[in-house]
Amino acid sequence: MQLRYRLRRAADIAFAVASPGTRLANAAILQYVFNPISSLKRSWTSQPQLVGSSGDALSHMSLDLQTSFAVAVFTPAVAGCLLLLSWLHYRSNQALAQWSVGFFLGAVGLALIGERGRIPDVWSIVAANALIAAAYGIMWKGVRTFEGRSSRPVFVYAGAVVWILACAIPAFYTTGNARGLLITAIGIAYSLIAAVELWRGEANS
Repeated sequence: MQLRYRLRRAADIAFAVASPGTRLANAAILQYVFNPISSLKRSWTSQPQLVGSSGDALSHMSLDLQTSFAVAVFTPAVAGCLLLLSWLHYRSNQALAQWSVGFFLGAVGLALIGERGRIPDVWSIVAANALIAAAYGIMWKGVRTFEGRSSRPVFVYAGAVVWILACAIPAFYTTGNARGLLITAIGIAYSLIAAVELWRGEANS
């Protein structure tokens, strides 16, 4: 029980590190996913607003797109490092390593999305979001491992497979809204079933 508490605390710290930065960047990134052209124009032509209309306080702040992506990539990478260090201390618990891999994959996926327009779309759209979907699946696998349950690879990577198959459909691939909705749905689905696994673990402990 003591070891379980320490492992959970390590995971809590890593998730707490990743969460605020990810939330901060989500709005700009989602806007880019759903409407990339207009978002890019705004990021190139607008400046961050640091002082509000009153002039006497930091009442409003906006991040440009590049800064948002930098924050979104950096925070899960740091969380992945923290979980990796925790795993090096508690190698008997593979959940920490799996969560670390999930965070690293998510960071790489977001970095590829941030390079949209500078690298081929197959990398910035197909591969990037496939990595993010796989990251969600591996995070869910980590939760099940933490609770002492096994996971079938077909379920772990189902989200990534669904994404790749959907991108093979031209009507889907050329519609930004559809792509954004699907990757969001995949993330929500894995997050919900991971929460259920944690709830089951708490109920049984």
